[in-house]
Amino acid sequence: IKPDGGTMIGAGQVEELRAIAAHREANAVIVDNDLDAIQSFNLGKALGVPFLDRTEVILEIFARRARSAEAKLQVELARLQFLLRRIPVTESQQRFTGRANVRGPGESHLQLRNEPLRRRIAELKKRLAAIQDRQTARNPADRDWPVVSLVGYTNAGKSTLLNTLAGADAYVDDKLFATLDTKTRKVWLAPAREVLLTDTVGFIRHLPHDLIACFKSTLDIAVQADLVSAGVKATKVMV
Repeated sequence: IKPDGGTMIGAGQVEELRAIAAHREANAVIVDNDLDAIQSFNLGKALGVPFLDRTEVILEIFARRARSAEAKLQVELARLQFLLRRIPVTESQQRFTGRANVRGPGESHLQLRNEPLRRRIAELKKRLAAIQDRQTARNPADRDWPVVSLVGYTNAGKSTLLNTLAGADAYVDDKLFATLDTKTRKVWLAPAREVLLTDTVGFIRHLPHDLIACFKSTLDIAVQADLVSAGVKATKVMV
């Protein structure tokens, strides 16, 4: 079935969903898909309650659980990029009409409104790049111990495994994205055989494009690691 361009689900299903939301006195409606600006606007208007798509829900979770300065910058960048893409374009936001003695069409209302967002996005990218440059400047050859990176889907048990092997105090809960900040601890595998074990941000299927920046640190750590272990549900790992 081809998605409806205006609402994704079609007029009949919109009316059915509106009746269900009203009957259950819903405060919000969530859909496990990504919507464009027009679809989100039309659905929210038709239902009379906030309508959240997949990316919005994940961004809200990220914003609540980010702790480190880098994680907070990454989440803010992702939210601003999402907001910039989500702002709908209406007829009143088109370019100013030309008049006598006026050179060119000039900037549109939309461009003027988005300019502060674009400046903040550029600033956040610059600050994140500086942090990541400092991290990549560290020479792996200078490390005293090999680095093992735990990667995998969110809620797969990576933090539980870190706590079990290293006696760490990483936050653990049976929910998505409980970890948004990497944590590294030394683990003694045998006499004179120590490694640094790193817990990372869990991945998700169908990762929204706006969230790629939030996983940049995890990707960098995995690339620089001497060994990558893929976390599996509970505390099992495959090497």
